[in-house]
Amino acid sequence: MSPENKKSTLSLFSRSKTRLVRRSKILLSPRTPCADAFPEDAQEKRKEELEAENKMLKEQVSKQKFMILKLIDELEYMESLCKQKAAIVVDPTSPTNSFSSNASSMETLAAENSEKEKLIKQLILKTKLLESNVADLRSQLKSNLCEYQRSLSNLSDSVTMIKENQRFLTPTPRSHIVPSSRFLDLKQYTDTDAGETFRRLQSPPGIIPVKSSEFDSFFEGEKDYFLVLFLTAQTNQNCKLCQYFQPVYETVVRSFYESNPSFQKVFFLSVDASDNIAHFQKYNISTVPHLWIYPISSFIYKPVDSDDAFDKRIPMPENLSIVSEHYTYPITDTITQADQELRFATFLGELTQTKIVINKPMDLVLALKYCAGFFVLFRILRSRKERVLDKIRNGTAVLVLSIIAIYICLSGVNFAVQRNVPFLVKDKDGSLKYLTPGVQNMIGAEVTLSIAFQMVFSLLLWLLIQGVPRIPKENQAVGMLLFAAMLFLTYNLFTSMFKAKDPGYPFTYLYILIF
Repeated sequence: MSPENKKSTLSLFSRSKTRLVRRSKILLSPRTPCADAFPEDAQEKRKEELEAENKMLKEQVSKQKFMILKLIDELEYMESLCKQKAAIVVDPTSPTNSFSSNASSMETLAAENSEKEKLIKQLILKTKLLESNVADLRSQLKSNLCEYQRSLSNLSDSVTMIKENQRFLTPTPRSHIVPSSRFLDLKQYTDTDAGETFRRLQSPPGIIPVKSSEFDSFFEGEKDYFLVLFLTAQTNQNCKLCQYFQPVYETVVRSFYESNPSFQKVFFLSVDASDNIAHFQKYNISTVPHLWIYPISSFIYKPVDSDDAFDKRIPMPENLSIVSEHYTYPITDTITQADQELRFATFLGELTQTKIVINKPMDLVLALKYCAGFFVLFRILRSRKERVLDKIRNGTAVLVLSIIAIYICLSGVNFAVQRNVPFLVKDKDGSLKYLTPGVQNMIGAEVTLSIAFQMVFSLLLWLLIQGVPRIPKENQAVGMLLFAAMLFLTYNLFTSMFKAKDPGYPFTYLYILIF
C-alpha cells in the first residue's frame, strides 16, 4: 500500500471517530428540563400517566446512549486493526517484504479497507438514525414535562380558587366544646305514645319550641341526627332581624318536611330568649338571632380510645352542650326574604345531603301588581298602535332588541344570579381580579365582559355588511380593511380572555396581555 493510501485510510478513520465522538458528547450531555412550562389544568390520574411515560422515555434514552458507546468502541477497534495491518505491509525489516507479497498484501488490504469504509458509512447512518431517535425522545420528554408542570400549576390554582370560594359558601365551625355522654331520644317529641302527643306536628311549620326546663336535655349527649337551632327574641319588638328571619325559618322548615317526608334525621328547634334568659347567661350568649346547626356526632367526633393517626376528627369530649361544635348560618337582612330562603335551603341541603324545594303560596298582591302593570302597558301600546306597527314594519328596533335579549339569555346572567356568584374576587395580595383561573370558575365580571364582546362582534359584523356599501367607492377598500382589522383585534382580545383563564387554550392567533 502506498503512503498516500495509508494516510487517506487513517485520516478517514480519524475523521469518522472524531465526528462520532463529538456528536455522542453532544447527545450524551445532560439536558435541562423545559422551564417554559405553562400553568393550568390537571388531574391526579393524568399525573400518574405522565410519570410512567417519563420513566419509559428515560429508559429508552439510556438504551440509545449504550448503543452509541458500543459503536464508538467498534470504530476504535477497526482503526487500530487497520493501523496494525498497514504497519505490517510497509515494514522494511519484514523477511517477507518481497515485491509480490507486498502487492498481494496491498490488494488484500485495499479490499478490506473498502469493506471497512462501507461498514463505517453504515455505522455513521445508524448513528444519525440513533441521534434522530434520541432527539425525538428528548422532544417528547420535554413536551411531557411541560404538560406535567402545567397540570400541577393548574391543580394548585384550582385548589386556591376553591379555598377562596369557600368563604362565600361554607361556614366556619365554632370551636366551643363543653362535654356530655348521655343520649337524647327525640322520639318523645314525635311519637303518639309520648306524653305530649304530636308535639312537633302541633307546631304549624314543624318546629319544636324549647322550654326552659328541658333546655339542657336537647343539647347533651351524642346525636345520630341533625339538630337545627334558631335562637331568637320573637316577643321583643326591638329585634327587627328576628322578625325578619322568623318567616324565612318557618318556610324552609315546612319545605324541608314536604320535600323529604321520609327523612327522620333532622329536627328543628326554636329557643326564645325571654323564656331561657338564665341559660343564655350561663353560656354567655349575649346576642340574637343565631342559627346553629349541629351535625351527627360521628361526623365530627371520634371515640376517645381511637388511635388512628389518619382520623382527622375531634376526640369525643366527656360532655356536650349548646356551645359545642356546630355550624353557624349567617343571618342578614341585606337581601330579600325570597333570596334568603333559597340561600338557607341550599346551605341546609348541602349539610344534610337532601334536596329542599321551596314551596310558598302564591302572593296575591304581587300577582295583582303584575296584572296592573301589563294592563297599563297594553293600554299604552293600543293608544299608540300605529307608531308601534311602523316600528315593527321597519324591523331595525325589533332586530336590535332581539339581539340584546338573545345575548343576555346566552351570556350566563341567570346562572350568576341563581348561584349568587360574586361580581369580583380578590387575589392573594388583596387586589381585585376580573377573571378567575380555570374554566370551571366564573364570576359576574366575566359575564359582563362576555356580553360586551358579543355586542362588539355584532356591531362590527353589521358594519362590514351594511356600513361598507354606504362608504364612497374610492374609500370602500380602506373601510373594509379597517372593519376587518377591528374584528380581528376584537376576536384576539376575546380569545386572550379565555387564554388567561386556561393557558392551554389553542384558538388564538395574537395573545394580548391585558387580562
